[in-house]
Parts: sequence; structure tokens; C-alpha cells
Amino acid sequence: MVKWKEKACLNLLKLSQERHDYLISAKEWEFNGNIIDHGNSNNTCELCEGENLRHHFQIENTKNKTQIWVGSSCIHKFDILIRNDEGIVIQDIEGKKKFLNRKLSDKKREFFLNTLRSLWKKVDDEDGKAVICEVGTHYRDRKAIYPHLALDFLKLLNDYSNVIDLSQIKVLARDYYSIEAIVRASANDRELLYKILNQNQIEKIEGRLQQVQLEEEQKKRQDARLDYQAQARAKERAASQKAYQVSPKREDIFIMPEFVTCSRCGKYTKDWVCMNPDICTVCVGTRRP
Repeated sequence: MVKWKEKACLNLLKLSQERHDYLISAKEWEFNGNIIDHGNSNNTCELCEGENLRHHFQIENTKNKTQIWVGSSCIHKFDILIRNDEGIVIQDIEGKKKFLNRKLSDKKREFFLNTLRSLWKKVDDEDGKAVICEVGTHYRDRKAIYPHLALDFLKLLNDYSNVIDLSQIKVLARDYYSIEAIVRASANDRELLYKILNQNQIEKIEGRLQQVQLEEEQKKRQDARLDYQAQARAKERAASQKAYQVSPKREDIFIMPEFVTCSRCGKYTKDWVCMNPDICTVCVGTRRP
């Protein structure tokens, strides 16, 4: 912290009209509204020399017109002057943070749309151009896109090796149908979508995925049990039919001229008998033709 403050104060005094008191020199500086989004490249703050900055905010000295690029933390720590869109000075720290965040969000949006325009010029097929236009429309109106559109867009980026700020792609994955669409997608497509989903969305999808897998396993076990039961019933029917099956020849079947008492069941009948004239058709399992 001491080294950071020493570097920042030294650089601030060196670039300001006031060369002795950094608190006074800090009042000479004002945020002029310019922001740079460096994308995947990292840069250094010209005030504290802090590294790995993705976003640069430009501040300008109101006395000598010197301009430098700094990180947002230096703006807050040195209480650099910030004016709102109406030119009124923002006094409270929270108000300054909200204003800078909004300006940064606007810059990211502009950067993303410019990237879409650049990609649109590279794409040579109508389907690809249609995907880009739809992404731009959804992003402009909702600042978010549906999973199927996000997937088409990510595949398009891979095809054209285009670098884009994936953090700007917000996916609508709150409702049941959107989550189900991601869950039912292939493992490769789901892995691709995970690059632009937030942690909360990924956890919801993983939870639903586990539930679906459990339901599928239960269904497989139930189907296997039903198949086993059906096969068992079929075997029972086959065994029963085999046990009672009688296939007498046509000429061995005749009608008794008078009623006869069956020697097996004791029934007094004149129905069909087979081979043995004292056994009724019920006992031998035959039927009338």
C-alpha cells in the first residue's frame, strides 16, 4: 500500500501544476468521459503503475491539459472530480462509482456492437449474417439472448476465429424451457455455452442435469422390469397352451348318436368326443369347428 501510494503521489505531482501537496494537485484533475476497453489485453495505470488493467479511464488536468489513462481505483482513492451527464459535479463516493460503472457498461455495449459489425463483414453466408443481426437485436433490446441463439453465435465465432468479449453475452436461462434446452443439448454444446453462463446458471443446469439422468435411470429400470414381467407372462401362456394343447385328426372327431356320460367329468352330453367315445370335448380340449 505504501509503495502504491508513493508511486501514485509522485506521478500525480510530476504531472500537475501543484508540485508539493498531492491533495491539492488531485483537485486539478477531472474525468473527461473517455474509456477504453482493451478486451483480452492488459495494461498499466499511468498513475499508480498498477498492472493487468483491462479498462482505462482518462483523466485530464484542468490547468495544464495533461491527459493520462488510469484505473477506476485511482479515481476513487484520489477523489478525482467527476461530472454527470448534465455537467454537475458528483459529490458522494457511491454516486461516482455508479456513474463510472454505467459509463463502463455503455462502453462495453458499444465495444460489443462494434465487434458484431466487424464480424458481420467477415461472414460470407446469409445464415451467419442472420445470426449476427438477431444477436445484435436481442442485445440492444434485452441485453440478453436465448440459449439456441447463443450457441449458434458461439459456433460462428469459432468458425471465423473472431475474438469477442464473451462477458458481454448474457444468456436468458431462468425459465424452464431455456434450462431444458441447455440440459437436452449435447455435452459439447453445453460445454460451449458454459463459457458465457454465470456460476448460478451453471449450478442450476448441473442440478437439473443430475435430476434428468436420475429420471432416465429410473425409467430404464422400470422398462426392464416391465419387459421381464411381459416375458414371464408370455412364457406362462406358452406353457399353459402347451399343456392343454390337443390336436386330434379330423377323422377321429365325431358326434355321438346319443347322450353319453363323460367318464372323466361325469357330464351327460352329446357334444364332440375324440377317439375315446366316453370322454367329452371339454376334457380333451377340443372345440367345435
